[in-house]
Amino acid sequence: MKIDDVKIVTLDKKCNATDTLIPRFDSTGFKLDTFHLTRPYLKVIARFASDSTLNKKMEFVQYADSSISRHIKLNMLASVSSKALENELCNEHLDYQDARDKAYRKTARFFGYDKSDYDGSDVDAIGRDPYIFSRYFVSDSVFYSDYKNMAAAIANGEFGDTLYRTRAADDLVKYFKMDRWEAVRGMYEKQWVWPNAIGTTEQKTINLNVFPNFWENAYGFPYCTEELLGDTVVNMTRGSAFYDTTFICDQRHGISVTDEYHWRLINKTERELGPCLCTTRDYKERDSLYYSCNNFYWVQVTDPTTIVNLAVKACQEYYKNKLTTYRDTVYMCLREDYKDTVFENVILDRTRYIWTADTNTIKTIYPIAMSCVQELSMPCGDIDHKMICGKFYYCVNEKWEP
Repeated sequence: MKIDDVKIVTLDKKCNATDTLIPRFDSTGFKLDTFHLTRPYLKVIARFASDSTLNKKMEFVQYADSSISRHIKLNMLASVSSKALENELCNEHLDYQDARDKAYRKTARFFGYDKSDYDGSDVDAIGRDPYIFSRYFVSDSVFYSDYKNMAAAIANGEFGDTLYRTRAADDLVKYFKMDRWEAVRGMYEKQWVWPNAIGTTEQKTINLNVFPNFWENAYGFPYCTEELLGDTVVNMTRGSAFYDTTFICDQRHGISVTDEYHWRLINKTERELGPCLCTTRDYKERDSLYYSCNNFYWVQVTDPTTIVNLAVKACQEYYKNKLTTYRDTVYMCLREDYKDTVFENVILDRTRYIWTADTNTIKTIYPIAMSCVQELSMPCGDIDHKMICGKFYYCVNEKWEP
């Protein structure tokens, strides 16, 4: 969401508009130049552009008392409480402090929040943000309609029922990985990471998804913990878009952060091959095909070195220039030297061992017919020695050596 403009309406104690002020914007927010306020109450109206589903600007209202503070911080939870605050301030004629406290108690009740002194900006309210923002990724028309309905329900003293919570949980399950959550407090955190090769540091923004057990609470799941990693649970919440759907307990990022564990949707590859968790470093074989765990999905391995390493043996220094056969193809364990750029202009010499099936490379070590190479690559079994292509070879560690 990108703000288009803000206007501030000054109100008397009967909520009658007395003036309209247009603030200016700079890098720190919106500001009013020096002015004299004759009325204490302010109605702040922030307008945002919308997508094609709405075709009008979205207006979000927030009230403030300039006699208490000249600094106004706009936030969605305070805005969704504005209708309730307006009712207490303008219809019940409470003073601003009492009207605000009563309105925020209604907001706390709606969200099942247990703090009577909830003020719309408490950091603990992070867990309530998904009720508002998870629908933002559906469309602006859905999001804005929800916002207005929610504001009206809070003003009426209603409670966010199970169906409402379930719907919000469903949408958070669908959309919690989207980058645009960066604008929502608590979703992202900047961390320092250290490249392995050198001691320099690099700052990255990582989506931590720290909403504390939001859909777990809505669906009635037990909390996902380290002891339950890899366990599954079926969502039996009727009315949920994910009713009768399996979730699996997993880590969020494989790093130690607050609320590190959560239940996520199990995917098709996991139903077929088993859990592919955030920290899984494993391979699976099915019908003579190999799969690696990559970002929660089992992906078929196509790299020949990896396949032969798994199916036959690992190519390493001991097996340098040795031959093997896999599925009628001859492979040779090759030492490869290369340059590795690890950070900006830092280049290191590296060595790796890979299985290669390239006949030209193999012939640099075995300058004989490939049919002879094929025979040399086969295990020698119980035979001590034999002649291969006119030359005697001896069985050493189940391989033919001259």
